[in-house]
Amino acid sequence: MPRHGGPAVKRLLTPQELEIAELAASGLTNKQIAQRLHISHRTVGAHLYQLYPKLSITSRAMLREALEALSDS
Repeated sequence: MPRHGGPAVKRLLTPQELEIAELAASGLTNKQIAQRLHISHRTVGAHLYQLYPKLSITSRAMLREALEALSDS
């Protein structure tokens, strides 16, 4: 999966938040992300909960567009 490494994203999100956001945007569930990263699904949920306000979004469905918009800036 390509990294959305634009400067705006790197200023807003921690490396772990970015990785989780990218995996969630690709369509993986919290449980699948947790298994891939060897963390709990609750930790995944907590990271998503923290990064939504940073990206000014309210749902997982908005995540891909937000990451793409920030990677272009």
